[in-house]
Amino acid sequence: MDKFITRAQLPKAPAEWTIKVNIIWEKKQVNVHIDEAPGGVVFWQGSAVHTFGNHEIAFKTKDIPPGLTHWWHFVSNKAGDLVGVVLGVPDKKEDEWTMSGLTLKKGE
Repeated sequence: MDKFITRAQLPKAPAEWTIKVNIIWEKKQVNVHIDEAPGGVVFWQGSAVHTFGNHEIAFKTKDIPPGLTHWWHFVSNKAGDLVGVVLGVPDKKEDEWTMSGLTLKKGE
């Protein structure tokens, strides 16, 4: 399992959080941990996971506060970190896509 970490603000989130992402490339499994997220839920399993070798991943998460669906797309750089974007899918009340660029540092 590869582990990654960053401190960033996701689309429409109320603040920056420490975001931990764990990936098992061979099984196309990914999960996101945000201990600081409000509401008591701190773990989200990625769904619709697509991997391209062990250097590119795209997946979605649902209900990370403020309740948006997020699409994550990352590629690895020479240092082994993941660089990419998180898109916030608009809710039914508005038609605005939001985006955050992130670098997930490879951890231990």
